[in-house]
Amino acid sequence: MSLRHYPCLFWLLLLPIGSLFPAPSSWAMAVKPQEKIAPDFPRHGVWIQTLETITNKIFKNHLTLLYFWDYTSANCLRDLTYLKKWEGLYKPYGLQILLVHSPEFEFAAKKENVEQAVRYYKIPYPVLLDNQFKLWEAYKNFSWPTKVLINPEGRIIHTQAGEGKYQEMENMLRGQLGKMDSRMVLPNAFVEEDEPDNYNDEECGPMMGETYIGHKRARWWGAEIANKNWTKSKATSIFKDRGERVQRGFFLQGLWTNFDDYFEHARQTQELADYLGIVYFGSSVYSVMSLVEPLAGEARVYVTRDDQPVPSEFRGKDLKEDEKGKTYVPLKEARLYHLIVNEDEGPHEIKVWTREKGVAVSSFSFANRCLSTVDLLGS
Repeated sequence: MSLRHYPCLFWLLLLPIGSLFPAPSSWAMAVKPQEKIAPDFPRHGVWIQTLETITNKIFKNHLTLLYFWDYTSANCLRDLTYLKKWEGLYKPYGLQILLVHSPEFEFAAKKENVEQAVRYYKIPYPVLLDNQFKLWEAYKNFSWPTKVLINPEGRIIHTQAGEGKYQEMENMLRGQLGKMDSRMVLPNAFVEEDEPDNYNDEECGPMMGETYIGHKRARWWGAEIANKNWTKSKATSIFKDRGERVQRGFFLQGLWTNFDDYFEHARQTQELADYLGIVYFGSSVYSVMSLVEPLAGEARVYVTRDDQPVPSEFRGKDLKEDEKGKTYVPLKEARLYHLIVNEDEGPHEIKVWTREKGVAVSSFSFANRCLSTVDLLGS
C-alpha cells in the first residue's frame, strides 16, 4: 500500500511511522462505516470513458464502488483483477464501479498517460482525473488503493484502505445488493473461501517495502542513497559505486540528476556503464520508469541480477533478451515494469543500466510468493 504525503503535516514526520499508521495484520485496513453523505463529484471534471451525465444523483439507483488508484501502483493493479470479476458478476444487479485516478507521480497526471494505461490494462470503467487531489481530500484518503462503498442514497457505508480483504468486501457488496431488492438471486461469489494471510512471511516469504528513488520521496519514507550522503534537489552529480550498500535504499553509478519524483540519467554514453541499483528480497520485483523526453523508438534499459543477465526462470513479463543474451526492458511508456519473478528468498542485487539520457527511475516495489500469484493486468 502506498501512502500519500501531506506537506502541511510535515511536523508529523518527526513521529515514528507506526504512531501515524499502526501496522495492520495485512495491508488492507477496514475503516468503520461512516454515516455521512458522499462528497459530490466535480461537475466539470476531466473524465476518461466518461459517464453520460455527472450530477449529484450519480449514486442513485446503484450500489457504487468508488476506487481511488494510480496506474503505476502494483497494489492497485492486483486489486483491479477483483474489481473486473465483481463487475462481471454484479453489474446486472445494480453495482457500478467508478475509478478516481489520483496520481502518485508527476507524469501520471498527464491525461494521455492515463488513457494509455486504461487501454493497456483493458479497464472498462469511467475514470475521473483527480490531479489536484480534491476528491481524494474530500474523501479523507491516505493510501493507494482505497475502496469506498456508497449506497443508492449517496451515503458512505464502508471504506477500505489498501489491497486485500476481498472476501469481506464481496460479502458487503452482496449484502448491500440484497437490501436493494430482497427478491434478488445473486450468482455464486467469486471469493468463496477465507483468504490466507498474504503478508505472512513464513507462508509467503519475505518482501521489501516500496522504495522511492526521488529526492523528496526518498526523504519522506526513509530511503537512503548508499554512496552519497545527501544531494540537493535538481542537482546533477557523478556517483561512484564503491560497494557501499544500505538495508533500505539504493546506489548509483554515473551521471544522474536528483529530482523530487525520480532520478534521471543525465548523459548519453557509448558504453553501458551507468546504472541505478538496489539490494532486494521478494518473489517479484517491479520498477516505475519513464522517459523524460520522448524518443522516436524505445530506450533499452538493461537489467542484471547479481551482475549477470536475469536467468530465464526469474524474468518478469517485461524483460526481453537481446542478441548477446543480455536482458533488458524496452522502455516506451511511463509505467510499472515487471522485472523479476519466482525469486528465492534472497537477498539479491538488481541493477538497471542505460546509455540513454533522460531515462528516469521513480521507485521499486515488490511482492512475495502469495501476492505474485495475482497477475498484474496487462503485464
